[in-house]
Amino acid sequence: MIALMSYLRGEMIKRNSFIEDLDAAVKRAREKEDWKVEYMALSLKFQDAMEEGRAEGRAEGRAEMQQNIVIKLLSVNQFSDKAICSIVDISEEKLEEYKKMYSDTLALMK
Repeated sequence: MIALMSYLRGEMIKRNSFIEDLDAAVKRAREKEDWKVEYMALSLKFQDAMEEGRAEGRAEGRAEMQQNIVIKLLSVNQFSDKAICSIVDISEEKLEEYKKMYSDTLALMK
């Protein structure tokens, strides 16, 4: 096990038959063009999935921030619905959704 971990870290190690077989298999795999193409395709899919996840996370974060701002504006009770929609750049339908959440939250606190 120590020899394998050392090999994976790229450290110089005392060779044994297992490590020699492993090293030969790794070298053969690196020479296979179809494996390189498959790896590159999988790598691109992984990168696309990561970027999609980041975009979803950013969107969720913006929506949460928007919701928090609306709730704060509602809690001070100094802004009209139209003003809140304009300030936060949301539709009246979305504001109604947030107002329901806000009233549900207030009901739970009582």
